[in-house]
Amino acid sequence: MIDNYLNQQVVWKKVTGLDAYGKPSLSQSTIKARVEEQNKLVRSKTGEQVVSVARLFVKDPVSIDDRITLNGKDYMVLSVESCVSLDGEEVYRIVWL
Repeated sequence: MIDNYLNQQVVWKKVTGLDAYGKPSLSQSTIKARVEEQNKLVRSKTGEQVVSVARLFVKDPVSIDDRITLNGKDYMVLSVESCVSLDGEEVYRIVWL
């Protein structure tokens, strides 16, 4: 059902590890998403309140600290919510940038 609403494309840069200098190594792919640009306070992985600039709905396993490219600009994933069906299967994720 959510597949009908994932009608936009974004670039997902997944963190795959750290390089020799301690910086994240990233793999890049294009994924389907539903993007809603809005400001909202969300909690980061450290518990701080930060302002999110967009909410994305995706089916891919996007995680905190990954990057998403919107309108030519990279944003770090601040928070991720998993939406699970009644049978316990993850249906989609809500990603806050």
